[in-house]
Amino acid sequence: MLVGCVTLVAGALVTFASIETGKPAVLFVGTAVAGVGFGSAFVGAYRATVTRAASDDRAGLITAIYIVSYLATGIPAVVGGIATSHVGLHNTALVYSVAVAVLAAAAVSLLIRQMASGRASRVTHHPDVPPVPGTVPPCVPIRPRLGETSA
Repeated sequence: MLVGCVTLVAGALVTFASIETGKPAVLFVGTAVAGVGFGSAFVGAYRATVTRAASDDRAGLITAIYIVSYLATGIPAVVGGIATSHVGLHNTALVYSVAVAVLAAAAVSLLIRQMASGRASRVTHHPDVPPVPGTVPPCVPIRPRLGETSA
């Protein structure tokens, strides 16, 4: 998660520089780096959250994670669209990329602080936890109880 957030900051800053200078090739590099960072940060946050939940609560938690994710993506896009009509695409894109960099940098700061205080725990893979978003844990065969036979 930490590496993903740092990569997202770098990608957002490269994207900002490309918008400011008008270099399309740099824009593609910046958005690719930001995308890799966002993906890594999301998977890290997903695993850190889901592994702490009880097995019976995971389905609801995963649903909530995706609802919040879609809102966190959709609402800024709508706000950006409205801002574009008022201040222009160039200025909106600059503010948006700075906002992404600032929020990701705040996450980096919080993660480093947690690691320094020892509150951050390393997420380990548990057999009943999906390893990444969109996957399901392997099916565990149901064993018959003592005295029962399997059909």
